[in-house]
Amino acid sequence: MFNQENILANYLHEVNRYPKLTSFEEFWLFQKYNAGDENAKKFLIECNLRLVLLRVKKYYKSSEFMDIVQEGNLGLIKAIEKYEITKGKFSTFAISYIDGYIKNYFNNDKNQLYISNNLRLAVERYKKLVLLYNQEGKSIPDDKELCTLLSISLKQIQQVKKIVNFSFVRLNDLNKDGKENESFISDNEIFSDQLSKQKELLIGLKMLLKPYHYYIIYHRYLTSPKVKLHVLAETLGVKGESVRIGEVNALKELKNYMKNDQEIFESKLYKLQQKEGKLFNKINTRPVHPADITKFLYAKNHLNELEQKLFKLIYFGKYCFNEIEAASFLKIPFETYQDLFRALELKLQDIFEDHMQYESFHRQMVDQHKSKIFSLNLDAKVIDKNYLNSSYENFSFE
Repeated sequence: MFNQENILANYLHEVNRYPKLTSFEEFWLFQKYNAGDENAKKFLIECNLRLVLLRVKKYYKSSEFMDIVQEGNLGLIKAIEKYEITKGKFSTFAISYIDGYIKNYFNNDKNQLYISNNLRLAVERYKKLVLLYNQEGKSIPDDKELCTLLSISLKQIQQVKKIVNFSFVRLNDLNKDGKENESFISDNEIFSDQLSKQKELLIGLKMLLKPYHYYIIYHRYLTSPKVKLHVLAETLGVKGESVRIGEVNALKELKNYMKNDQEIFESKLYKLQQKEGKLFNKINTRPVHPADITKFLYAKNHLNELEQKLFKLIYFGKYCFNEIEAASFLKIPFETYQDLFRALELKLQDIFEDHMQYESFHRQMVDQHKSKIFSLNLDAKVIDKNYLNSSYENFSFE
């Protein structure tokens, strides 16, 4: 009887013979390989075999274990040959090739997984249902509701999702003729778990995207749980289809950077690091919420200049300051800052005591400016001090 656990244990023992490389060691080895040292390439392959093992364990535990590992190894070798030092962390870069080779193995007609006719029909119905919901800007129902809609069991819906996800989530996949097809990058792979944890990625995205697009991408891909389309649409005062189109356009732009112009992406990030210096790690990457903008505009005339500065620092500040740093930024003593903060809290409670009035103002602002609300000039002067009765024509845009 085939014993997968023994094979896995033996292979793991073999892989662990090789050390984990530090960033400097990896850099040095790639320098040597680029200079023509084949031994450096061999050592890079051996030290990154555990990366292949991690990806294989993620996908399948089957009797074809070693065949899948060999496919992953081919992807690793290809990644080493294609990698350039300017392309960021090697492991992140290599994952796309490893996954592509593994998934191509299963997409080969000779290696197709067995799917019953009933399950195949369920997969087709599921795809059509997802497409319909996306076109209408609606969120996909949960598993129980899907079971009712598709007339299948909970176990079957899980199988369907596994098949669909495995078929569609591919990065740098291969065509059947064996040639590389680097034109396709899955949306989920752009924001892999490793990348989404890096604050540098968020800062880079914030630099590249318009505030409206960044708001959508942040909440659709970089938060947990992900915000549904109809919720974003309601918040932004637009139709679900508008949010979906904004998401598609932002992803197209990002795919271009991730695939073709990654050096530009990294050089911009590097310039920002040089410019911001020590403050780079304190840059606030959370997108501004439309409600925060309308809160400021609603309360602005009731606040003095220092209170306005503190309000902006809290909600729209570029950096994540602590209290002492915020006091220094505002050029006031720490005790004064604490008094100012408490006074602002009390004043805002009084201003927003009438929730209905503020909600009316917020809805008018969102309806009038929709996605452009992110570009409102918060320093613009309004002729009519009664915001609720103003026509908003005096708000200027950047």
